Amino acid sequence: VSPGQINAQVPWEIPNGNYTVLVHSVGQPDVSGQMTVSRDAPAIFTQASTQQGLPLVLALHHDGTLISYDHPALPGEQVSIYGTGFGPYTQTVPDGFPTSTNNLALTDPVTVTLGSVQLQPDSATAAPGLVGMTIVKVTLTNALPSATTVNLTVTANGKISSPVSLPLQ
Repeated sequence: VSPGQINAQVPWEIPNGNYTVLVHSVGQPDVSGQMTVSRDAPAIFTQASTQQGLPLVLALHHDGTLISYDHPALPGEQVSIYGTGFGPYTQTVPDGFPTSTNNLALTDPVTVTLGSVQLQPDSATAAPGLVGMTIVKVTLTNALPSATTVNLTVTANGKISSPVSLPLQ
């Protein structure tokens, strides 16, 4: 929690539907808002960037370094994309606790779209040591353009994320 943002995890057993959220802070008036819960609502995490119109994807090179405009993704490389809202894992994870392994695969099908190229991920698992985060690993093919930036989306069980930018070498 900070003055401008509250991060919270919705418990896995809450049914799909519309809900009212009430935020109460001592000494402040209560604030309410509407929230929709859906089994799949994929969102890709982003990093700060001022170089392009779309947010820059939070993704890592195969060696664990950050993908950026100065260090774009490489053809044939496996990249790790971080996100949330990709649906349940094959085993239930206790709410609010970090996962201890990355062997928890997603139950629902996931695809990654880069520009006009659709790819099947190598894996889509819980992010070890983190709460509510998924890592989607995908190998970039030679079908992708070079020396450009492409729009990247992830689809989970038919639901599409908002686009983000992925720079390619």
